[in-house]
Amino acid sequence: MVQFSPLTGDITLKKMDFSDIPQVFDNLRRDWPHSIHTYFFLLNFMDWTENSADVEFDFYCPNGDPTIGSVLAQTKFKGSDTFINYHCVDYISCKAIHDGLKKFSDVNWSQPLIFESIHERLIPELYKIISEKELKINKNDRCYQLWLPPAVAKNVMVELQSELYMMPLDANHTEMVNKHWEYSGPGTSLIIKETLTHNGGLGVLFRENDTFAGWAVEQHYGGIGMLYIHPEYRRQGYATELVKGMVSRLVDREIDPFALIEEHNQPSRLLFQRLKFESICMVHWIRVQ
Repeated sequence: MVQFSPLTGDITLKKMDFSDIPQVFDNLRRDWPHSIHTYFFLLNFMDWTENSADVEFDFYCPNGDPTIGSVLAQTKFKGSDTFINYHCVDYISCKAIHDGLKKFSDVNWSQPLIFESIHERLIPELYKIISEKELKINKNDRCYQLWLPPAVAKNVMVELQSELYMMPLDANHTEMVNKHWEYSGPGTSLIIKETLTHNGGLGVLFRENDTFAGWAVEQHYGGIGMLYIHPEYRRQGYATELVKGMVSRLVDREIDPFALIEEHNQPSRLLFQRLKFESICMVHWIRVQ
């Protein structure tokens, strides 16, 4: 008997069970590190939804097959936007995910959506879908996806000045981080609170008075982000040591360090590149309505 491929005929995105995730991860590893954002997006939100009533998360594969090589994840924060991230590892799986996305009914297309960190090779087809659905692009940020090879990351050492120390961030630091985040707005306080609760971050402080010079956060997708140094303390190497501290923290958790840097933010990109982060690809954050 001939067994037909699950990609034969009509393609729909079907909701998957958490038990399917090992096969999805195996396929994402075929396109490493290009797939790193989707990999840790899935891994983190699987944990978050089991421990938070404010986060909803589901993931989907074309025709319910986790071995195809493409996956779409959807996350909703209570009172905030819906985030959609997806990735595929080859031409066949990319065609499948886009065919399924055209008919995807588990998302409210009439509400604001954020297509999060979509790989540059997927953007032309996504633009077509956005156009076909007559959606308006309100914002389109292009970012460099930077990755630090594990062999390099394990040798990174923090060299903090004696008058400084580092401490972990938690949910108690939500207001501080949200106040200074450039994307702060309605609903971001909850996102940051959940991020700090589940992923945390690091702050660098002065021993003399326990005040913050700056901080960085392990984003909801596992990357280093929300890096901030107070203006009066910039150009003194604090950001570099914070990134190094975050690298060590991620290595301890067996996460490949990576970050997304907006294409116009050359100082941050140079900072990461001096620490031997490699530029892997460009990704897009697209807000539509």
